[in-house]
Amino acid sequence: MRRIREHMLVQPDAPAVELAFLEFMQPTLPDAIVRIAASGVQRIAIVPIFLGQGGHLKRDLPILLEQVRAAHPECEITLAAAVGESASVIAAMADYASGCAV
Repeated sequence: MRRIREHMLVQPDAPAVELAFLEFMQPTLPDAIVRIAASGVQRIAIVPIFLGQGGHLKRDLPILLEQVRAAHPECEITLAAAVGESASVIAAMADYASGCAV
């Protein structure tokens, strides 16, 4: 995930990008939102780097999202679909897998 962030940050007009984790690692999503909001950012997109809509995204993330929205009413906080549900990501993974089979 750090490599994804680094790749994003070198792009022209890159947005602020912070990593956040749901368990075991720091910063937590609420901690990352505090830092982002304190920097003056008011539009925050949460992009789950998961292959699909599993338990974390169905159970844990909605609760956290409700909490961070309540704690930061000045911010517009949106939630994207899991990255692994994107057609372009699925195509890239399929191309990679096909290349491995050769």
